[in-house]
Amino acid sequence: MLQPPPFLTSLLSRPVVVVGSEPAAAGVTSLLGGLGVEVWRHDRLGAAAGDPAPGLAVIAAGADLEGQPEMADPGSPSGWMVLRENDLAPLLWRGRLLVVTGTRGKTRLVRLLTEALHLAGKDVTGAERADGGLAGVVAARRGGAPDSILVSRMDAGESLALRHLRADAVIWTNLLEEEAARHGSMEAAFAAGWRMFERAVGGDVFAGETVQRWADRLGQTLPPDSRVATDDASGDVLLRHTPFETEPAHETFLLAAAWWRASGLRESILYAAAQGSAAR
Repeated sequence: MLQPPPFLTSLLSRPVVVVGSEPAAAGVTSLLGGLGVEVWRHDRLGAAAGDPAPGLAVIAAGADLEGQPEMADPGSPSGWMVLRENDLAPLLWRGRLLVVTGTRGKTRLVRLLTEALHLAGKDVTGAERADGGLAGVVAARRGGAPDSILVSRMDAGESLALRHLRADAVIWTNLLEEEAARHGSMEAAFAAGWRMFERAVGGDVFAGETVQRWADRLGQTLPPDSRVATDDASGDVLLRHTPFETEPAHETFLLAAAWWRASGLRESILYAAAQGSAAR
């Protein structure tokens, strides 16, 4: 059963504007529909300015809105409260949330962990944008159960607008030079990823070595257990003939293994998931 937190209850008693394109907007619409909320759809936030009901809650639908200047500030334009999809959906999720961020390897890591957790007998779901993103999964699972696990990829840039998201763990795969074009500089790119790290409850975070090097260069202190050795790792015979045998996928496996061990799970199950991926 979907149960919004008290601060959202009054906002959801009125129609909600959903801004964005498919499939993210469809996921948010489905999630709100499960709460019995009336939804008004717009492509841009500015287009909603003529709608009635001052104080209308506006839910922005994920990364499809990147580059729209009116969405840069997650505050309250025109008296509306604005939430991003990745802020709204976790508020309605009752289980654990594992966030995967970084330049590359996010989708591969989400799929590996989802398959491995499934093999481990866990109630797990991976959030894919094609399926309506995080909101679409939370809607389909009706908020999940306390022992459910949701594994979701998120771009570091999304951290700029987050105010409510809390993750049980965050894995930061890598930080590559191409991020400078997206964020204006590598320093800004690192800062965006670091804000995602700050969303981890209790600081349960894991970082690849490119992230570690930027942290050291910029004077940020990573928890010792978060430093995962991913560069020039020796060959692993158990990964032979799997997609994770060589780089860059091998780095993905090592990050998954770090979180897996920290979670007290049997490593043989993670290897079984990696080996099973070779047959698909």
